[in-house]
Amino acid sequence: MKKKCGWVAELDGNPIGCICLYDKNWIHISVLPEYRLKGFGKQMLEKLPVKGMTVWAKIPNSNVAAIKLFQGADYTDYDFTRDYVIMQRKY
Repeated sequence: MKKKCGWVAELDGNPIGCICLYDKNWIHISVLPEYRLKGFGKQMLEKLPVKGMTVWAKIPNSNVAAIKLFQGADYTDYDFTRDYVIMQRKY
């Protein structure tokens, strides 16, 4: 996959996570463990500057926390495979 762009989230000047968009608007989000489950991931998804675009996420079925994160940020289920759920959101 070829990265299109990325952003780093900071708290008090310290990086706490990042979001990257790849080919065809696939998203990857990462939040440092000590900042997870505190709403930062949702804030990062909500502030994504991609107005008018549909963004896609491919999440392992076993990553329940990530699925809940994307659901809480208004992503909807698009497709399922044996190992993954694919979610989308139109910004």
